[in-house]
Amino acid sequence: MQVAMTDIKQPRTLLRLVDRTRIEYHELRESIREHGLLKPILLRPAEGGYELVLGAHRFSACRDLGHDFIEAVVREVRDEDLTLIQIQENAVQVETNPVEYAVALRRILKLNPEWSLKDLSGHVKKGTPWLAKVLNLTHLHDDFHAPLIDGKMSISNGAELARLPRESQVDQFENACVMTFREFRALVSATCKQLREARHQDALDAFKDISFEPIAYMRTLSQMKQELKHRKNGAYTLALEGCTTLVEAFYAGIRWAMHLDPIAIEAQKRSALSKQELMHQDSIKRKKHEQRLDDV
Repeated sequence: MQVAMTDIKQPRTLLRLVDRTRIEYHELRESIREHGLLKPILLRPAEGGYELVLGAHRFSACRDLGHDFIEAVVREVRDEDLTLIQIQENAVQVETNPVEYAVALRRILKLNPEWSLKDLSGHVKKGTPWLAKVLNLTHLHDDFHAPLIDGKMSISNGAELARLPRESQVDQFENACVMTFREFRALVSATCKQLREARHQDALDAFKDISFEPIAYMRTLSQMKQELKHRKNGAYTLALEGCTTLVEAFYAGIRWAMHLDPIAIEAQKRSALSKQELMHQDSIKRKKHEQRLDDV
């Protein structure tokens, strides 16, 4: 059907922005000028007219040529299906910005939270390993989108670079442009390991720097009787405390009874540090699990 150009609104989401400076766009415009529009655009009903679903380049070219009407197919398209249709239409288009493509894939997964990566693969006709790689591009530093689009850096290396924190991406960008995928993947994996170990050590060091407050609690009557009988800890405790008078020895004995002697305090520190390490490891595992969920 013929639809007036003035009745068509631009889409709310667009996978490929129209770049009038590209040679491909000029070739499309000249083809339409010479042969007419060979493939109609796709529209969906919208308030006061229609919304463009597919064919932004064809629509733009016809508008540049001064067409008042354009051949179109009109059908109902749900919001949650809009991006998916654009993905399917542009599956073989090399002009598609890979980062925008990745953002569009994420949008589809967000609109369909019950979908797995395998479900998405079936709809867009792409393998799951390739999709996982492209989806990772959403974490790529903004400054590196252009080199990726221009081909200075491969998509595979871009996806590997995106595994790193933003400041580390800056350090490794040049390597991403010159190394082979196998070389760069090994480098990124080694860097990620170093960063994890550094974060782990920083967390432990931070905990060690926190002032430690020992907890006082009484030894059992049985423990005190055993000490009176065998005298295993008295002399050693007084030596550690550096007692030189009977009064100092008396209070050292009280501290021993309350688990506030040097040996008991050190044991509490080791126990607290061990618990902190376990909590830190649990936190790392949770973050890894959450990251895997985000990537899928």
